[in-house]
Amino acid sequence: LDIGLPCEDEFAVVCGWLGKCRLLHKLDQLQMPPSSREDFQVPDLLALFSTQATNSPVLIEVKSNRAQSLSFQPGYLKKLTSYAELLKLPLLIAWKHHSVWSLFEARHLKKAAKNFNISLDVAMKENLLSALAGDVAYSIGAGAGIHLRLRKDKLVAEESTEHERTENWLVQIDDVAFTDLCGERRTD
Repeated sequence: LDIGLPCEDEFAVVCGWLGKCRLLHKLDQLQMPPSSREDFQVPDLLALFSTQATNSPVLIEVKSNRAQSLSFQPGYLKKLTSYAELLKLPLLIAWKHHSVWSLFEARHLKKAAKNFNISLDVAMKENLLSALAGDVAYSIGAGAGIHLRLRKDKLVAEESTEHERTENWLVQIDDVAFTDLCGERRTD
């Protein structure tokens, strides 16, 4: 979206780069007859990953937003689910939050006051991108570290009380360093 690429296309490219996608097909949103739109919503993509236990594809609805939760209106989610049930295929949701993608089963959306929602935290815990598409993540072992050097660019806000002073700065990362388990700086 940042460079004008629709999020469905961006997700397709990400899956292609990860190397575990055997097929990813953008589904046409044109439905006939027009009255079918009352009951069904065609998802964005049909996908088959080489890591799946079956040769049955999955349906994927692609969304992008910067909020801490993703929300679906009940009617919209029901139409997507009805389409998936008609084809007897799982329905997954791909969500781009800023530049981070998650892929989770639609069943993880939970009813709130009105809409069905999922928090970023839950979406990341239920993320299937690694299992299906081969996405990788890493964790830092005890003693290892990532060190960020931040440059203060602009003072945004200041707040003072009798005992403390708080400043909010617009910063930019100007160096990243890594240390191994022994505390040695790593450049490789």
